Amino acid sequence: MAENATVVSLEEAVAGLTYQNETDAEWEAFRWPSTGSPSAAVVREQGRLPKSAPVVEQPVEESFKGMTEDHDWYSDEEKAVAAQYRSLLAVVKKLLAKPTVFKVGDREVSIYVVGRDKDGGVAGLRTTAVAT
Repeated sequence: MAENATVVSLEEAVAGLTYQNETDAEWEAFRWPSTGSPSAAVVREQGRLPKSAPVVEQPVEESFKGMTEDHDWYSDEEKAVAAQYRSLLAVVKKLLAKPTVFKVGDREVSIYVVGRDKDGGVAGLRTTAVAT
């Protein structure tokens, strides 16, 4: 079975990129053949997360804001990471309709960037973070 084009494009966009946090976890692309709109319930169900886990929902631009900004004091490496996140955000907005970020959990947080792909499924990216 051929891989989904959206998943392949998302994988390419996150190659070598980590979610900068205590764990510096990698991003993983996914696609769920869901008929419902992306929601906290869909993320909990498809991500096999506890129904009682707290969820914070954010617009993708808000969630990525700190990762896409450049600052005068950034090193060349930090500027390159911010540029890669800007590129990732553009890819997400191009490939996914109404992309939204869902952060699920308290201390160990599962982070999902989800939206509808052109084939009607729910696709996106996931990573983890440790909230301190």
